[in-house]
Amino acid sequence: MDSFKDLFDSATGLLDAATSLLDKARAAGLVVDALDVPTVTHAFAVTLAVLSVVALVALAVGLAIRSVLDWQRKIAWHARPWLVVVTGGCQGVGECLVNQLLLLSPTVRVAVIDRNPVPSASWVVHLGGRVHLYELDLARHDQIAATLDAIVRDAGRVPDFIVNNAGMVQGKYLTDLTTADVKRTLDVNLVAPMAMTRAVLTKYWLDRNEGHIVHVGSAAGLTGLAWLTDYCASKWGLYGFHESLRQELRYTNIKTSIICPTHINTTLFASVKLAFPFILSSLEPDYVASAIVDVLTKNRAQDVWLPAFVWSSLIARAVPLWVNDFGHWIMDANAFLPEAKAPQYGQAAHRQRKAKQS
Repeated sequence: MDSFKDLFDSATGLLDAATSLLDKARAAGLVVDALDVPTVTHAFAVTLAVLSVVALVALAVGLAIRSVLDWQRKIAWHARPWLVVVTGGCQGVGECLVNQLLLLSPTVRVAVIDRNPVPSASWVVHLGGRVHLYELDLARHDQIAATLDAIVRDAGRVPDFIVNNAGMVQGKYLTDLTTADVKRTLDVNLVAPMAMTRAVLTKYWLDRNEGHIVHVGSAAGLTGLAWLTDYCASKWGLYGFHESLRQELRYTNIKTSIICPTHINTTLFASVKLAFPFILSSLEPDYVASAIVDVLTKNRAQDVWLPAFVWSSLIARAVPLWVNDFGHWIMDANAFLPEAKAPQYGQAAHRQRKAKQS
């Protein structure tokens, strides 16, 4: 009881001391009993307006400087012979890219690497002249350097650009994937670009301090999707490789860029049916190829999102998981898989969802 009384007396003494100190501060004019709310609100509004104007001016200046730099760095395709290496160039985005490169200038030559070297009808007339075709399964990493040497020997010059476009997807749930399936996807989508980049750097580009490599990534390398565990893992790895490599090359004149498109209307994802095509429609191969050509023409390191709002997928890394899941649900992102291809647990979930919808 005595200890409680002592504690109460101490608290009372501290309260009296604080009250006395506040009275002295008020008498000295150091404390204002009431704030002038209109004045404070006006000052805040003026400050916010000034900061907004400064931010807009800074943005405008930054965009102007960037435009000037882009114009100065643009490649003059007619100025000299250029050699571009394109993996997976016999169909889809790769085929469109080869066509667009050939239209840039008569001085542009293209080396196409493909597992199934069937010349495209659109550029077969240039085969043996401005286009050289090389058969290579990119999963055979030990042959990449030799193929690169053959390209240099046949073209008589070192490649100026390399576009790691080739890719593959198994299209299975994780429980249906074999170890060989996973290894195959990673070998083609991730390890092959790393092996190609390492070969061209060590053999040619580091000595001349010039070159630009472009990786074709995916929006699935920014956010995870069901049925694409192997593909997402490989594209996430490719994005991480690109970022790390850019830091390693920051004191050189060698650039690295990445293109991250959403669903492309090619045979690779022919079975995919988008839930809301009026919101997020499939991209055409020509459109993606044009974006790659634009990156090569500007000749600076870039991260390109197709469409532009794909960058917002990065926000998913900074929000609670339920927000991420809500985004997947609202876009019906995981519902494009036909029921027949799903494992038992996937079929059950599919039937339950359909039952609720009906």
